[in-house]
Amino acid sequence: MNFLVKKLYPYFKDKKYDIFYTQFKTSIEDYIKTTLKYSFLTFILSFISLSLIFIFYLNFYNIVLFSVSVLFGIIVGFLTFIYFYIYPSLAKADYVKDIEDNLPFFALYFYSYSGSQMNIIDIFKLLNKEKRFGAINKEISYLLILINNFGYDILSALLELARKTPSEKFKEFLYGLISVIRSGGSLKDFARIYAKQNLEEYEIQLKEYNEKVNLWVTLYAFFFITFPMVLLILAFLFSIASGNVNILNSLLFFFIVIIPFSYITYLYMIHIYQPKI
Repeated sequence: MNFLVKKLYPYFKDKKYDIFYTQFKTSIEDYIKTTLKYSFLTFILSFISLSLIFIFYLNFYNIVLFSVSVLFGIIVGFLTFIYFYIYPSLAKADYVKDIEDNLPFFALYFYSYSGSQMNIIDIFKLLNKEKRFGAINKEISYLLILINNFGYDILSALLELARKTPSEKFKEFLYGLISVIRSGGSLKDFARIYAKQNLEEYEIQLKEYNEKVNLWVTLYAFFFITFPMVLLILAFLFSIASGNVNILNSLLFFFIVIIPFSYITYLYMIHIYQPKI
């Protein structure tokens, strides 16, 4: 195991920080071990499952079916390995999306509190108590830990948070806030302009999303509802005319696998692009 970990380490070393956005939150070495463990486990389970299917449903098992079972296990194990390899990057992307989806609402609340002449640290404490800003709450919690537990002043804490946050948009907000504090500018004016800008961007984002969804619905309705129905009717008519039911059987894979998979993909695309409402 340790030999494989050392061999794979160079390929995983760029995941060093991304791993902390996953549920594992461990070292690269341990993450590689977890990846290998689950890949091997899925290989064994897939191999055994397909072998049992062949044995109980086909009532025989030969070297060809054994080879097919092994190949199937290798494919599933490899896909598991690939998933674990890209999972940290996906988790980081989800974290960034969560921050940026909540940013317009965070900016609005920040503006409402900034007009009360409160201390900026108290503003962040109140915002953190809201617990409605998703990943931004985690960023604020880290900021408050730096101030309360490690003795950072507000500027140093904001700079450290700006350095570590993965979201470029949130980073821009933090650097803008730092600039206002350093120059002694109006926090309320900065918050008002920033909130207005984010709400305008959010409105544009909603319009673009609605246009995309309308296009996706139209395409989905044609390719995966209208077209399959026409195809099924034609296949049914041809099978009756020719007396060959294999025409219908040949469409089973399309209707059982491709259509459901396409529907899942469609829902996932909507989930990815849907802005927070």
